[in-house]
This record gives sequence, C-alpha cells and structure tokens, in this order.
Amino acid sequence: MIIVNLIFTIIDEYNLLALKPILYYSIFNYPLTKEEIFLYSQSQNRDIIENEIKTLESINVLKEHKGFYIYNNDTAIAERRLISNRKAMQIMPKALKRAQFISKFPYVKSVSISGALSKGSYDNDGDIDFFIITKPNRLWIARTSLILYKKIFLLNSKKYFCVNYFISTNHPEISEKNLFTATELATLIPVTGKKTYTAFLEKNSWAKKHFPNINALKEDDIKDVKPFIVSKLRNWH
Repeated sequence: MIIVNLIFTIIDEYNLLALKPILYYSIFNYPLTKEEIFLYSQSQNRDIIENEIKTLESINVLKEHKGFYIYNNDTAIAERRLISNRKAMQIMPKALKRAQFISKFPYVKSVSISGALSKGSYDNDGDIDFFIITKPNRLWIARTSLILYKKIFLLNSKKYFCVNYFISTNHPEISEKNLFTATELATLIPVTGKKTYTAFLEKNSWAKKHFPNINALKEDDIKDVKPFIVSKLRNWH
C-alpha cells in the first residue's frame, strides 16, 4: 500500500489525470474504457483526458485492446473483464431480488449493491455485497437480524448474501475519506430507499472531489431507482 500511495503521489505531482484511474483499477486487474477513464478521473475536460491517453499510447505506457486501456501489456485481463461483465449481467437480477428481500428486514431504510458487482464485475467464486442504511440507533439490531438469517437459513453462505457494510441515518458520513471509500460510494447501485440514499450522498459530498463526473454523486440524476440501475448496466458495455 505504501508503494501504491507513492505512485499516486507522483501521478498527482505531474498531474497525470488519466493514468491515476487506470493504475487504481489495475490493482484489481480491471482495465478501463476511454469513457470510464474520463468518468473516474478528476478532470471535467474530456479533451485533456483523451489527449493524455493518446500521449501515453504513443510512448507505449498504455495499450488499447478491445476498447480497454492496459498499461502492462497484459491483454488477458481485458478478456477476463469481458467474461466478468457478462457474468455480472447474468447475476444482477438475483442481486436485485436479494436487495429487495433485505429491505424487508426491521429498521432497514435503504439497500444498495456494492463491491465488485456494482462495478460490473462478477466471477463464480464471488460474493454479492450489499450496503445497508438503517434507522437511527438501530444499526446493531438490523445487522444482527440479517446475520442470524444468513447463519440459520443460508448456512452462513456469503455467495448471494454478503451484508458487508452498515451505516445509520443518524451517523451517515463515512469517516474514512480516501480514494477507496470514494470509489465504493460512487459505484453503489441503489435498489431501495431512494430518499435515504440521496440524503446519504448529500452527507458525503466530499467524494465529488474524487469523481466530479460520476452521475451517482449527483442528486438530480437519482429520479427513479430502476432507470438508474439500467443506466449503470449500460455503462458496463
């Protein structure tokens, strides 16, 4: 992690706006398209990003393969991404139903899909992660009831029921403000509790400085949950 932070410090110093998201996602072997590089960059000027990509290609720092930009010439990761994207599309209906089910538990105000699936990636050994917002002072009750359900009825399986992050409406601000948490916040797919989710975003507006181009961080774009999910799915292609 120290090396990663050093690399990002150098990138920031030389203002390499396109390279930062590419290197960040390369940690997870997840190459990005040109549009995604722009979305995950801190520049709102598309021309700057596209020109930087061209420059990085010309000096062989980046290589384009099937629409994805790879910095280490490992074209196999592009193939793996295409496979994981297809699997994500296939598993998404199950994830949406599971999120609706979780929303029926006591004191649950909002449920979003998080983790790899929210970024359009899924593999056969992966989990479906959920981000849950609870009523004030009821986080532990909600968490305990969901964990007990998983242990008793799902034999503690995490495959389709990984409730990995809880937050309550009376403490909605994420305490750790960094690139990782901003990425998780920006890529959440809200399924239930639109008003609660929108209020949560307002309390975490700090993430906009990391991703000024991501629609998920803009309240005006969250008009209806289903169209929002559809737009997320379309962005994976």
